[in-house]
Amino acid sequence: MFDPADRDGNGKLTREEFDRYLDVQQQFADLGLSVTPAVQTPTLFQLLDENRDGRLSVREMRTAWDRLLALEPPGATEVTATAIQPSITLRLTRTQERQVAFQVQQQQLNGNVAPPVPQRGPMWFRKMDRNGDGDVSRAEWLGDPAEFDRIDADGDGMISLEEAEAYDALKRKK
Repeated sequence: MFDPADRDGNGKLTREEFDRYLDVQQQFADLGLSVTPAVQTPTLFQLLDENRDGRLSVREMRTAWDRLLALEPPGATEVTATAIQPSITLRLTRTQERQVAFQVQQQQLNGNVAPPVPQRGPMWFRKMDRNGDGDVSRAEWLGDPAEFDRIDADGDGMISLEEAEAYDALKRKK
C-alpha cells in the first residue's frame, strides 16, 4: 500500500499523498459492483435458432441437422445429448446498470420485443422480410410469382439476402 500511495516515489508519505490515495480507494469502494455467475445449458431450440431472434425460420429448420452434427466429433453420423455443452458466464455489473439490464430482460420475457429489422439488403428485400428472419418466403413475397422463382436461384422456396443482392446487381447492370 505504501508504494502506490507515495505519488512522487521519494520513499516518504505525506499527509496529502495519503489522503489522495484514500480518496482514490474510496471511489472503487463506492462503485457498487456485483458479480453474477450463470451456468447455462442451451436448449435444442436455442441451438437451432441461429440468428437468435426467438423464432425458427424455415431456413433454420432446413439446416438444423447439419448445424447439430457439427457439434459432434468429426466423422459422427448421429447427434447425441453430449453435444449440448453448458457454458459459464461471469457478469460484472454496476448496481445501477444491473437494474436497467433486469428491466430489459423482463421486457423480453413478457414478449414486448419487436421482430428485428433487417439491416442489410435491397430496400424491397428489407420491407418484404416482415418477420425479420433474413429470408423472404413466398408468403411474404408481394410481387409476381415468376419473378420470385427467378430471384430464388437455389430453388429452396425462399429468397436469401445473397440472392436478393445478386438480383439487384444484375438489374443495375441492365
